[in-house]
Amino acid sequence: MATSPTPRSAPGTPTAKPSRLHRRIAMLGGGVLRVIALVVIVLATGAAAGLAVGYPLTGLEFGSDDAVVLDQSALTGIDLAEALAQPDDLPSSFAVSEEFSATVNLVGAEFCGSSVSLDATANARASKAYIDDTNNAFFVSEAVRAKDTTSATRYVQQLTSLLDGCEKGRYFKVEGDERIEVEITSPRRNPPLKLDYVTRTISPTKGGPVQVVSYFQVGNVVVALQYAGPEKAYESLMETVETKILSRLVPEQFGETVPIEGEEPLPTDTTIQPNAVDPSPTSSVDYTDESMPPATFDPPKTTTTAKSKD
Repeated sequence: MATSPTPRSAPGTPTAKPSRLHRRIAMLGGGVLRVIALVVIVLATGAAAGLAVGYPLTGLEFGSDDAVVLDQSALTGIDLAEALAQPDDLPSSFAVSEEFSATVNLVGAEFCGSSVSLDATANARASKAYIDDTNNAFFVSEAVRAKDTTSATRYVQQLTSLLDGCEKGRYFKVEGDERIEVEITSPRRNPPLKLDYVTRTISPTKGGPVQVVSYFQVGNVVVALQYAGPEKAYESLMETVETKILSRLVPEQFGETVPIEGEEPLPTDTTIQPNAVDPSPTSSVDYTDESMPPATFDPPKTTTTAKSKD
């Protein structure tokens, strides 16, 4: 792997002492140019080094009737910045790492010894990285604009096909002097999208931190997300971030209120219309004798019959 110099501070500019997590990331040098290496360092354990992002993503087993099918042709030209994970999408323990945001390389990353190339528009890429020092976790997001929707669809499909080739859902990843077996699982049963979407969780067979990766298409953009860290710390984090991104990009289908075809919208005017018979709830009622209607009285009707004389 090619190396590149570790980012340095400007001469004469005092810098705060980096945390242990940041120092471990910086130690990787040029390896940081790949998000694979970023996650390995963040996980902070020797065993975690075997959890590089190069793991297979197989076809998604859809288990949710709520999954949406997007009209990709109608979504061409979405804002790349809106397709990234935002600070408000994540727990407050995650902080933006500007230093490593530019090093994210999820789209085009190598999996199972190969990679898929996206026919992308030049200089149409955005990325953002977050570090959680408290839980030794890492979250990265990337959005890359393809030349057209067909290219974006093809990328997700070919990536899935490539990763389906990893035999029996297990393989060995070599990092440094370690050779670690990892297992790919699909615990998600509530995918947000029915098509052009894939997500997988990878765990070392002997236990340790996990990684979750999601790739999906919105218009002519491929969105890639990755979480790496403790399995139980943020079990639903990926689902939450995906939903928030989609609610920004496709509010008609993922907003807080989703219109239902054929359903009449609720009126926006909440003024109470007075009833011709009943008094208005805001009116004052006159209960004086003059205002009351005359009382009526019907004599009771007997239900018994008179006895006859013997």
